[in-house]
Amino acid sequence: MTSCEASESEIDDLEVSYSNNRHMDKEYYKEFIPHAGIFVFAQYYGVEELMDLSIQRLHEALCGFSLSRERIGEILALIRYCYDQPGPEKLKRMVAMYSAAV
Repeated sequence: MTSCEASESEIDDLEVSYSNNRHMDKEYYKEFIPHAGIFVFAQYYGVEELMDLSIQRLHEALCGFSLSRERIGEILALIRYCYDQPGPEKLKRMVAMYSAAV
């Protein structure tokens, strides 16, 4: 996915909202990285449905995240996590496309 528009599979009433990220003491990467970790786990075990769900949730989280100078470390932590691991090119591509777009 290259845009933050909802696809059919994302309209499943996602209850998580990341749009209120103005709390400077909160570390939002701790919410991004579990989605990426679940994707890695699901790919390793070949669970396609879980891969789809986890990447959709990460996409939703990133689309709702308001990036600022103070928050650049949140995205850098996610990039480091994704690229320090061997594996999922789909995950790396999505994070790279998000990073390039912001």
